[in-house]
Amino acid sequence: MIDWALEQYGVSAEVGMYRISMGGDISVAAAGLDKRIVLAVPAIATTDWLRPGTNESVGEADEVAQACYDELNPLTHLECYAHCSRIIFQNRAEDQQVPPDGSVRFCDALRATHYRDYPEKMEAVLHAGAGHAYPPEMWENKVALFRDYLSGRLQEPRCRKTLHTCGSPR
Repeated sequence: MIDWALEQYGVSAEVGMYRISMGGDISVAAAGLDKRIVLAVPAIATTDWLRPGTNESVGEADEVAQACYDELNPLTHLECYAHCSRIIFQNRAEDQQVPPDGSVRFCDALRATHYRDYPEKMEAVLHAGAGHAYPPEMWENKVALFRDYLSGRLQEPRCRKTLHTCGSPR
């Protein structure tokens, strides 16, 4: 898709992504694979594709699903993020379908390694509430983040209504 947009429209080679749920999972994996993705804002998503603590039956992976997990699962492939794309998760604090713990652990692990010198580029924002839902403040934060990024104002964003930001407070 990025190659197509570059060819068809001559747009910037720096790309931002915003996706929800499984799309959010995919956007994080894509940010690890393609350095042109400089900003990813996954919502109600996880980087631990095993989803420990979920209230849903995960089931057994078939051969294709297992190969995708083995090759692309973000939490087990931290080295893919050494180029330090800006990643800002937005999850519900008490989501039992996709527990936010995976995104928090991912942020903490990257801040301790590849993002050590750029901790502000990695955030896990937990919005109050339960359920695998998309509250209005997630939309508002996403719009503000992309507006600030596109205008060049995105330095160290702090989303409104943040309950937890991964790593130590700065």
